[in-house]
Amino acid sequence: MRDRVGFMQGRLSPPVDGRIQAFPRDRWREEFILADEVDLRIMEWTLDQERLLENPLMTV
Repeated sequence: MRDRVGFMQGRLSPPVDGRIQAFPRDRWREEFILADEVDLRIMEWTLDQERLLENPLMTV
């Protein structure tokens, strides 16, 4: 069952500029560690229009 439940990126971090639906640019790496600690394996990555080209997915 653990492989069927995931989370939206940013939900394991404090809100960004008061928004919970935002890319946690200062803490996104920490979310992988936190997710592993609670056995979450699926993350829906967040892309914000502002600073889009700075998102790690866009810099690969």
